[in-house]
Amino acid sequence: MKNSVYIGDIDPNNKIVSADTIRRQFMLQLLMWDSIVLSDSQFLTDPRINNLMRGTEDKPLLAKYDFAGVQPYQKGFEALVKGGLVEVACRKRGEKGFSLRGVWDEMSSRPGRKVPFLPEAPDYACYLDGLLADRSSVKYYDLDSIAARFKRNLLAGVDTAVKFDRKNDVDRELLRMFGEDTVYFGSILDFLKAEKGRRVSDKRYDELYDFLYSCYSCNVSAETGCMVSTEAKNIPLHLDCGVGDFEANLDPSDVMELRPTWAVNSIFFDNVSFEDFVEMRGELERYFRDGRLIKFYTGCISREEWPEFRDFWEDYTGRLEDKMQLFLSRAQNEVKDSLMERLVDDIDKFRGNPEQATLLLPSIELVKNTLAFLPVVGDLLDKIDFFKSIPETVTCLTSRKETVRLLHRDNELSAFFKSRAKIITKFN
Repeated sequence: MKNSVYIGDIDPNNKIVSADTIRRQFMLQLLMWDSIVLSDSQFLTDPRINNLMRGTEDKPLLAKYDFAGVQPYQKGFEALVKGGLVEVACRKRGEKGFSLRGVWDEMSSRPGRKVPFLPEAPDYACYLDGLLADRSSVKYYDLDSIAARFKRNLLAGVDTAVKFDRKNDVDRELLRMFGEDTVYFGSILDFLKAEKGRRVSDKRYDELYDFLYSCYSCNVSAETGCMVSTEAKNIPLHLDCGVGDFEANLDPSDVMELRPTWAVNSIFFDNVSFEDFVEMRGELERYFRDGRLIKFYTGCISREEWPEFRDFWEDYTGRLEDKMQLFLSRAQNEVKDSLMERLVDDIDKFRGNPEQATLLLPSIELVKNTLAFLPVVGDLLDKIDFFKSIPETVTCLTSRKETVRLLHRDNELSAFFKSRAKIITKFN
């Protein structure tokens, strides 16, 4: 059985963070957990995940909400799904499982306001179904069971997590909605939003929203049997939850004995492809199969197990750092290969279309007309050994945007390696 985690803090309806931030978070979590679980609605509607896909994008949706910004080499989220590192919790009713296209059909036909971030057409949902075709990355949850759980969570928190005044019209209506046969998060939220600033103060709205969201966001993890990673305010503390108790097993001084390798340099996450990350994770699989990592993260390491775990942690983080260095070097080599291909092609363009050419050097840019161009190019090519120093060579206007991007990325990686900076920062 996989030790999986559901990330509860990435809902774009709560907090908007960029696609590259989501990318970093997923990779970091996957250095700790066997897999990340997404709900089917997250998988379908989150525009940051859409932006990270390589095979298809809903460009109108991304433009509408201004979700853009990752480079082509940072796409490829599909690799996490195909590699089993991202699993999707899909709804079912009885024995019938829903496809992503079925979820889209249901969401797009709901009366009233549209589901936020839902793609306008079903094409993207069909593409996602293709990724899940063998169903190996699917966890099912029962739709009726999760609805009943949400209702129980709400009722259990009445007057324990949040106080309700039966003489207040808004509170009385909320209690009525909590008691309906089927309780809908969206319907309650719509009611609260309509009353905010009228009969509900900002402070009361925040209190009610945090309660409502905490009762809702934990349900997929509970129904699929995985852990949840979320902010404290999103945890329904009026319910029984959690395993282990770190401080009950270990003294804080014990933890300080670990090799302190907590901060991962973001240059790794930003420059390694999803495909390479999946390969790297596969090479570290024995550490995840061992089970001690998860016992530590969930606070279940006993004092008797602690001496062996210290050695295990030292071995894992050291091996991880070596692998990160190796795969980051591979990324830089791929950048240099791409630059070389472009630069060889650019030289031909210089010769064939001198009137369109721009010369880019490390700190200057020269645009030459037809009369003055050829001798300058001839002199430059005689003096520059561009096969040895790619970032200092010549490129061409016709491919300038992508080539300059590659040059900047190569410079960034070169500076990182020259500085002898650590991928995993050690706090002593």
